[in-house]
Amino acid sequence: MLKRVFKLHRIPAWLRAGRRDLELAHARRLTPRYRAKQTIVRQFWMGASLVTLIQPVLPFALIVGLFTTFVSFSILDETPD
Repeated sequence: MLKRVFKLHRIPAWLRAGRRDLELAHARRLTPRYRAKQTIVRQFWMGASLVTLIQPVLPFALIVGLFTTFVSFSILDETPD
């Protein structure tokens, strides 16, 4: 019984409500705008990788990796503008 209650809390609210948004949840990845953002993020990661290869020091690589991850999530964020 307790397992069942915990499983319900891990399911998103829109899925628990019985809405058919499962197909729409990943549909944003197919839009041209999102694909353009993915291209920007891919190029940004390539540049960050090149910088890390030029300066192969672990603390520098970690800082560049964390910064690049933050910027990537910021670019790909889908909140209303």
